[in-house]
Amino acid sequence: MTYTKHDDYEQNVLPGLGGAANANHGGVKAQLLFTPTDDLQFITRGDFSKAREHQQSFFQLMAPWPFSPIANSLIGNYRKVALDTARGATTQVWGISEEINYNVSTHISLKSLTAYRREHLSAVVDSDATEIPFNFNTQGDRDRGLLAGV
Repeated sequence: MTYTKHDDYEQNVLPGLGGAANANHGGVKAQLLFTPTDDLQFITRGDFSKAREHQQSFFQLMAPWPFSPIANSLIGNYRKVALDTARGATTQVWGISEEINYNVSTHISLKSLTAYRREHLSAVVDSDATEIPFNFNTQGDRDRGLLAGV
């Protein structure tokens, strides 16, 4: 089991909107082994992780912008940002798998692997790096997958 939490590494100079580059995520993994006979083995594995964070701002002004005096004052300062959008990202990922091993004889063995995973991402990003509500992005993704093989 893991869990990480820390405050913002980048301070948002605009009041009430929160900073960026903090951490608030954790996860857990588990494995269960069941051996009903010497020749038959079942291994069940599962994992779960979740995060709710204000991701790092990868957008910084490199030259002054005529309509954003606050962001202009931060050029070259990579510890402060002027983000006008309440930003954040939420992710949740989990999965389960089953491995079955069967020794038919001393020379022949069978293995079966089956797994299911699910992932969800939701994020809001201020991509203009200024205090002007000009450009922001919302991102979302859901994915599911089933894998089976013998």
